[in-house]
Amino acid sequence: MQLTIIVKSKKLFLSVISFSRSYIKIRQDLKKCNVESFRPYMILKWHHGFIYLRGKYCESDVFIKIDTRYNLLINEKIIRETFEKEMVFTPLKLYYKGNYEYLIFKFIKYKTINHEYLLTNIITTVEGMIRAIESLNNRGIIHRDIKLDNFILYKNQIILTDFVYAITKEKLNLKEVELNNAGKKLLQDLSKTKKLCWDDMTNLRLELENFVEMEKKYLTHSERVLIEEKIKLLNSKEGNKTYSI
Repeated sequence: MQLTIIVKSKKLFLSVISFSRSYIKIRQDLKKCNVESFRPYMILKWHHGFIYLRGKYCESDVFIKIDTRYNLLINEKIIRETFEKEMVFTPLKLYYKGNYEYLIFKFIKYKTINHEYLLTNIITTVEGMIRAIESLNNRGIIHRDIKLDNFILYKNQIILTDFVYAITKEKLNLKEVELNNAGKKLLQDLSKTKKLCWDDMTNLRLELENFVEMEKKYLTHSERVLIEEKIKLLNSKEGNKTYSI
């Protein structure tokens, strides 16, 4: 638990520094986009140039996702609109200004899935995560960024969010994250495979194994046994839906 607090404190510090550097430009851009009363939101989730805010747009409460580095929000917009029936919410507007992208959603209330929540709702949460991944994989969507932060609880249903790195079997003109040749070769050597593969079930298993390792002193023996059974189940599902580079 103490390690978790240290990690969160470091994330908070880096997030504040990142926002401070970008604040003047973001403020000007959002005014031009008619977004009002915006303020920082989910600061601990800010990372790799992604910033989250809340504000008002067309008199509605909105959630604003900002990409200050990679220009990948177009992927999220395309996937959410193409697979609208599978998505809980779709974006209201995508706004470009220079190297910054702004994706605006109507704000909804939900619960974040974190270690504290998982400790008190282990089995039902893990089962919900598996269902969420399978639902998307069966529609041909590979998420490629499975982590606790990207699961939320909305109306008693666990759903996946954040599709900037996702890929699909359909030709949707998604923007790919390119790896340079040296980086790609290194990753392939480390994985000891001819190709580097993303498997959503593998990533979930790794997340759960990390969770068990970090929180083992707070888990009862029966809870550890149950979650290990779910990890074995994930092992059996790995390799069914993969995307390779």
